[in-house]
Amino acid sequence: MTFQKQIKIPAPNHTQVPNILLDQMHLFTPSQFKILMCISRYTFGFHKKTFALSISEFIKYTGFKKRDVIVDALEKLIEMKVIQKTGNEKDGTNIYKLIVHNSEEIESEVVTESDQGSHRRLPDLKKAPTTRTP
Repeated sequence: MTFQKQIKIPAPNHTQVPNILLDQMHLFTPSQFKILMCISRYTFGFHKKTFALSISEFIKYTGFKKRDVIVDALEKLIEMKVIQKTGNEKDGTNIYKLIVHNSEEIESEVVTESDQGSHRRLPDLKKAPTTRTP
């Protein structure tokens, strides 16, 4: 693969991305993952909970040319309960957010001595977070 344009990375000026999205990226298709990164950028990157993004903007930012690829990926991410469409702008643009859970809502795994080090188990994104009851 040859690159046609060199990307120069400036000194740290970054967006926080939840570690679990990176740890479990294999669960997502390339289009789903790019959309997650796009939503992360325009929400967490601008310190917002939601952000309005049109299909044409997703096409521009992800590089996918087909509208149905974007629409299918968005629908699947909503079905997976990873993102939520929270409404529409006056011009009809959809508003999206990542569904974020507080650490108290997520059942954490106990790390034993044999789990420590480079072989620690990663959280399973397929399991739905549960709320702890007192």
